[in-house]
Parts: sequence; C-alpha cells; structure tokens
Amino acid sequence: MAEDYLATYRGKRRFVGASATREPDGGSVAVTAWRKGSGTRAGGREALLYVVQEHHASSHHFDFRLELDGTLKSWAIPKGPSEDPAVKRLAVHVEDHPIAYGSFEGTIPAGHYGAGDVSIWDKGSWEPEGGLAAAREGYRSGKLVFRLHGQRLHGSWALVRTRMRGKQAQWLLLKERESKEGTVKPRAKAAKATVANKRGRVAENWQDVWARVKPHAVRRGCPETMKPQLATLVAAAPENGTWSYEIKFDGYRILAQSRPAASKAKEERHRGRLFTRQQNDWTAKLPEQADALRGWTEAIAKEMGGPFGGAWFDGEAVSYNETGVPDFQSLQNAFDADRSSHIVLYLFDVLYFHGYDLRDVPLFERRALLRALLADIPVPGDANATKATDLARAPASATRATASKRKAARVAYAADAVIRFSDDFDAPPAELLSHACALSLEGVIGKRIDSAYRAGRTQSWIKLKCRRRQEFVIIGFTEPTGSRRGFGALLLGVNAKDEKGRSVLRYAGRVGTGFSAAMLRSLRSSIDKLVYKGTSRRQRVIDGPVPRDAAMMHWIRPTLVAECEFSEWTRNGVLRQASFVQLRADKSAKDIVREDPQMPSHSRTILSETKRSATGGRRHLAAQQDATQKVSRKHSASSETIAGVRITHPDRVIDTHSGARKIDLVRYCEWIAPWLLLELAGRPVSLLRVPADIAGESFFQKHAPTLSIPHVMQHAKLDPGHPPLLTLDNVAALVGAAQMGTVELHTWNARVDSIEKPDRMVFDLDPGAGLSWKKMIEAAQLTRAFLEEIGLRSFCKTSGGKGLHVVVPLTRHAVWGTVRDFSQAVAQHLAGTLPEHFSAKMGEENRKGKVFVDYLRNNRGASTVAAYSLRARPGLGISIPINWDELTSIRGGDHWTLANIHERMADLADASVVENDPWHDYTKTHQRITAAMRKRLADARKGVWREAN
Repeated sequence: MAEDYLATYRGKRRFVGASATREPDGGSVAVTAWRKGSGTRAGGREALLYVVQEHHASSHHFDFRLELDGTLKSWAIPKGPSEDPAVKRLAVHVEDHPIAYGSFEGTIPAGHYGAGDVSIWDKGSWEPEGGLAAAREGYRSGKLVFRLHGQRLHGSWALVRTRMRGKQAQWLLLKERESKEGTVKPRAKAAKATVANKRGRVAENWQDVWARVKPHAVRRGCPETMKPQLATLVAAAPENGTWSYEIKFDGYRILAQSRPAASKAKEERHRGRLFTRQQNDWTAKLPEQADALRGWTEAIAKEMGGPFGGAWFDGEAVSYNETGVPDFQSLQNAFDADRSSHIVLYLFDVLYFHGYDLRDVPLFERRALLRALLADIPVPGDANATKATDLARAPASATRATASKRKAARVAYAADAVIRFSDDFDAPPAELLSHACALSLEGVIGKRIDSAYRAGRTQSWIKLKCRRRQEFVIIGFTEPTGSRRGFGALLLGVNAKDEKGRSVLRYAGRVGTGFSAAMLRSLRSSIDKLVYKGTSRRQRVIDGPVPRDAAMMHWIRPTLVAECEFSEWTRNGVLRQASFVQLRADKSAKDIVREDPQMPSHSRTILSETKRSATGGRRHLAAQQDATQKVSRKHSASSETIAGVRITHPDRVIDTHSGARKIDLVRYCEWIAPWLLLELAGRPVSLLRVPADIAGESFFQKHAPTLSIPHVMQHAKLDPGHPPLLTLDNVAALVGAAQMGTVELHTWNARVDSIEKPDRMVFDLDPGAGLSWKKMIEAAQLTRAFLEEIGLRSFCKTSGGKGLHVVVPLTRHAVWGTVRDFSQAVAQHLAGTLPEHFSAKMGEENRKGKVFVDYLRNNRGASTVAAYSLRARPGLGISIPINWDELTSIRGGDHWTLANIHERMADLADASVVENDPWHDYTKTHQRITAAMRKRLADARKGVWREAN
C-alpha cells in the first residue's frame, strides 16, 4: 500500500547522482530512532507519529504530517498552526511522504522540488478520535479529528476538507475547544515566530548538528587571529528577510580561541585565548573564562574520541549590577579588582570548529551547533543556576507581553556560569526592543539567519538602540566652574572627510553630565597628560562649528574614547542633550565615526559596506577615481552632494514596494561604480528615466537632450540625423544621471571608438506567460550548449526582470548586419528544433509557455540593460553576471535586488581572488563569427550536422 502512495513523492525527486537530494527515498529505512520516546497506544502498539516541519522553500510554509497506513499524510500550511480556536489555517493537501521523512532536516538542493531549508518545528504522537478505522474514514470523507501529544502542540485538533478550488485539495486546520478546560488561550503564533526553525528547533545532539554542518564548511588550519563582524545602526527593524534578535549586551566584545590539540607546545594544546575586537590578548584579564574554555573544549575532544582541531567563538564579556542588568561600570570594576569570576562570557557564534572554517555556513546552522555544544557538554563550573527578578517570576498565565519581558529578564540576569549561550527571541523586534528598554538594557541586535560571517561592519547584522548612543573621540575639555572639580565638559569628535577628501577629526559637541566625582578626578589626571602645548584648534579639528567659548578650551591628543548617550544630532553636526556613559578602552580612536540610523530595506543598507573592488581592472578604476575625482559628501536632512553632484529631493520614494528613495538610488550608483563603469566604458547608453516613481510616467532617452545631464559625455555624428549619443564614463556621470531620475541603463553592443563593429552578441531569453523558472534555466542551458557546439563561448547574467541574458563576446570584426543575421539564425534554429521550448516570433500569443529568444538586441541602435543596472520594477531588481554553475541556484531574473545586492557583492569583494568575478574570463575570450560557424549553423538548420574537423 505504502509503495503506491509514495509513487508521486518519488516521481518529484532525484535520489541518485552528484546533486541528489538527501531526502529519504521511501525505501526500507529504519525509523526506530524517531519512534524512540513516542510512547504506545492501546494494545501496546507503537504510537502513531506526528511531525511539523518548517520549510523555507520558494514560499515559506509549515508541513503538517500524520502517520497513517504506512506513510505520512501531509498538508502544507502557509501560516503555520494556530493554537487559537478562533483561527482556522489553510492546509493544502500534498503527496504522501515516507515515515522516515519525519526525522529529515537539512537543505534540499537548488533545482530540486521544494528546494530550501527544512527543519523540525514540532514532533510527537497523535491519537485519532474513534481509533484507526475512524481515522481512515475521516481522511477519506474529509474530516479528521485527533489529539496531538507534541513538544509544542497538544490537545484536540481537526482537519476539515473544504470545497475551495485549487490544484490540490484545500483543507482547514483548527484547534478544537477543550470541553473541560474551555477555550485554550493562544500562545505565540507560529507565523509570528520568524525564526522558529532556526532558533526554536527541537533540541538536537551536537554530533548530529556537526554532521549536518560540516559538509558546508571549508577545511583549513586554525587561524591565529580572527576579526569580528560588526552591526550597523538602523532606525527600524527590516520587514523583509528572516531575522533573529538577541539582547545587546553592554560589555566587551571577545573573540575566543581554543588552540588545536596539534599545537607543538604541550601547554598550548586546547589552551583558551581571549581577544578584544582590536586583537588585544585579554587572556590574563579573564583567567576563569580562559580556563573554562580549555576545560570545555577538552571535554568536547574526549567525546570526539581523538585530537581536537581547535575552535573560534564570538561573544561578549558581561558583568551585572545589583539589579541584575548588564552594566559596563560593573564590568570595569570587575577588571580593576581582578574578579573575573564576576564576569560572564556570552557566546553567540562559532566561527571555526575542529579543522573547519564555518564562516560561510549560514548563521542559523552555526548557532545550532553552538547551542547544542553548550547544551550537551557542560562548561566546567556551570551550575545552570539563574537568578530571577520579580518580573522573571511572573506566572505562566500572564499576558504574552509579560511573558516576553519575563524571558528577556531571565537572559539579562546573571548566571553562575562563566561561559553561557546568548539566546535569541521569537517576539517581534519592536516588542522586544520595548521590553529591553524597560529593563534598562542597551537595545537589541538583529541578524539575518541565512547570512555568512563577514569581518567588519555589515548589513546582515543590525542594532536597534533604546536611546541614541555611540562612541566619540575625546578631543579636549573645558575648565570647571563654581564648585565643580576636575573639568567642566569633555569636547568630542568623530573621524570624517573634509571637502578635499582628507581625513580629519570633526568637532561633535560636548558632554558635561553623567560623571561621578571619582570619574571627574580620574579623567582630569589622564587628559592633562595629553594636552597640546601652543597648538590652535584649527590645526587639530577641521570643519566643525567653532564654539563661542573656544578660548576656555584645551585640546588634547585624540587617543581616548568615550561612549555617550544623546537625544539627536543638530543640522550642524553637534550633539544635543549628551550624557557620558563610560570610557571604552577596547575601541580605537581612529575607528570612531558618526553613526546614523539607516533605513533597513533600502540601498542605504548596502552602502555602509566597505567599498572593495575585485579584479585588477576594478582596483585600477577605483584608484583612478580616488585620485582624480574629489568626491564631496555633505550630509544634511534636506539635501546631499555626492561625487560633486547636488542631489535634489533625496527622500522622494521611487519604489513604494521596497520604500527605496532617490538618495538610495544615487548611493547605489556611487557604490557600484567600480563594477558598473567597466560595463559602460565607451558604450553608447540609453537611459530609462522616472520623473516621479517607477509606478508613474517614464521615458527612454537615447540621445543628448537640450538640458544636459551633469558630467555625461556627448558623441556627435555617430547616429546620423540624430542628436549626439551619450556615454557615462565616471562616477560623477553615473550620479548625475541618477539625479536626473535615471533608473535603468541600457548599452549598445559596440563602443564609440568602433561603432560599426559590435564586440558582443546578446540573446535575451524572455519567458512567456505560464512558464516556470525551471524551464527558463533549461532554455539558457540549451542555448549555451548549442553555441558551444558551433564554437562560441557564452556568459550568463540575470536580466533584473523576468528573464536571462546569454552574452557572447566577439572581437570587433563583423559588421552589424552579419551579427544580427547570425543571431537570428541561432534563434530560429532553437525555435525550429525545440518548438516546445523556444519561440523566435514576437508577440505574447507566440510565446505562451515558451521562451522568446530575442535576437533583435543585435540590431544597430538597439540596446540591452547593462550588468549591475537597476530595473524600474517593483523591488528594484538588478541585472547581475553569474557563473553558469550558479544558474540552478537562481530563483528568478530578479534574484538580486537593491535590498540584497550587498550580499552578492560581498562574495565578489576579495580583490586577491580574481575567480570571484563570475565573468573574469570575459575579456580574455577572443572569438569571432567565422564562415565555418555560419556553415555549421546552416547545416544544423537543415538537419545535417557536421562535426568540426
């Protein structure tokens, strides 16, 4: 019976081959391990199995499965189960799955049915009301009533088939009202648990997690140093993507290394070493944590039964005040008194483990491993005893808000362990931030659960603060007045660039509150040693507003860092209502810059990434820009000047779908310039301009207008009978075009220095209505294969819209007509040979369910959207070059957008690895359309294929 039920399941999956799915094939697979602990039902028989799996496929959903007659009957629930009896969830009936699927977790490879991450959200057993016979009848007739005994879900439930139309039967899953207990009070809904499978998965054995993680890691020796990933301050939590949120601790960032067992010196084996973010060795300052780390990793090695290959962990050293809240002054006091036992090292990431670099493994898998390690192998001295405040002791029947506060309080409160796991939360980020602020915490940290670990400040980690708070360089002080001792106020600064691009310290205001009497005395003693003698302010601080009482100020060498709270920045770049918090000995003065909250879902989140170029050509271009262009960035609330171009109406929203503004578009053009300008260099460009927003009026500009665009080059006489053609050859031109409302950039297939000789041939693969993306991938692969058969190498890029572009580089030999005719013959051959896949005729009626091979891009004067250009479509997709090997992992022509492009570019940013550029061989490909190729193509169209000699 089960064999027949699983035919559909097997037909949708590939279980053999190099890229086979790891899903169970439904054969004879033992399920004893999964059944263990599930109990028995009447008559001593094993309990029927139940599981809910969270599935991050093309659309996020939950798979609800019940064992019946040898298979798992399965329903896909888009919003997840709800424990509120008043809420009914749509449950789409899908094919039966094998029993062994109930223990499956992992990643279904791209290109496979259901590609994406799968994890167990809940599991246990179920009891059909009325027994098995009633269950079979209920399943057949469309009403199945049962009780769940899961780790999350309990009680009486029902699945009811509806008459709603759909490709598959539409059921409803609902929680029954309990007759004895009344209405069950709803707990946090599954749909709101944005990281349920990544954070709240059923507890796993650490070795099982390690077995799952290791294949995705890179084997290499244990690094001697490690640089931390840093979070970017944002104004609000992002609405897109899947994020986890942790408490932002008020402590010292610590990178912890466990030395590998293979270390030459015996005393170094498994030795714990602790470093600050500046790579200062603080092992001696945290001896108990270092000893605990060594003992813990020795215990791990013992469990592994062999030499341990070392590890790196990321965390924060924290101490608590008398109210149980992380407090930096308490931490300083603990260091001053050599009381490391009063310090807790919270670990939140594992970067390297047992010979494998995990930094490219998704965050949720890294944290799953760390969580399992700390849960399964106790840290020496860990009593697992947690103190609790009155809030933390609130009754379990309290409101959801109180429950969230209670959980936050438990984590915020000190534990007896010196090494602990930094947990994350399933509450909405705004609610969590509110509770964190109520508990006098600093804020929360958000992390994309699918992100890799990247050193430096990135947008995959964000921070939301209770009050504006950041570090400043202490650049001077004023004398005290009245009865005050020490000093009057500290003068603060931040590192910045002046109008000529030089590094300067910019005056940021003063802070005179928040100091204890002891701190006033101690700080005065320190700053007196740093006072400049006979040096004017203007020689030390550039471009800041001159304080009226400058004569009363003393300027000092900028080496000390102060953390301050404040209400806001003024238009002149000066702090308002600043209050001193603490000195930061762990942070370098040269790294302190102004932190402005960013909009999380726009390109501004991209542009705080470090500008890096990935190939020699791009390095040269970037250096040339830095040397020849004096880029001015004057930030204000109303306007900005970027690359010498004044940006008007910077906050005008150009895409209501993503919320992206005009200034986000401009910043993207500036940021992507090292890549985009190489694509534009010397090519006539057409501009798609949007005066208001992409949903409104737009127009296509091919020639120079009466009103010139700043810094755009004009080329007369190249297009006879028309105004000059345009090229964009530098950053200022890109920014100028964006200032004039340009969203899309389309380029010719030739350059202005040889306008009649195309240097490329483009096939624009455009999907017809109803075509699946899988068919698009197949079409691109078939196009590539045919071109290779006739001797032409091709490259692929996403269109940023619905399709793909296959680009063939050419030496400048053939004229326009030759290239156009050849491309037309290729398109017609594909359509004639594979009519079920391709069409070479224009018009929607000719491409339904097919791919239109648009060869008309190869006409003189025609253009194709440039690589790295935005598209004027909802979400602002971007045309991105890809490796052919990447094609099966791409989910659409708009796979990359303004919201996630920084993730793509981060992968290309290592300038030492040229192969990171998917088109690194493009300029090295020298080929032309030959007579032999034309002959082979003609023979192919006649059905007479001649092999190459």
